[in-house]
Amino acid sequence: MNCGIYRTEAGSIVEITGKHCGVVSVDFDWFEEGGCCDCVPEPYPEEDLLVWNCVLCGGGSAKLFKEIL
Repeated sequence: MNCGIYRTEAGSIVEITGKHCGVVSVDFDWFEEGGCCDCVPEPYPEEDLLVWNCVLCGGGSAKLFKEIL
């Protein structure tokens, strides 16, 4: 993915910054995404998806949309 800010429909945010887009921060809203508090989001999106893993609820994924400023 390119540098920028991406959001899911449920409101989680992935921000990719840095000189070579190597800095990633994730603001994951586990409740709105339908996960549980033990979910761990992957820091690097896969194919425009925010993916989270969890042994309790099975994890999940959500489509990311680039925010246009």
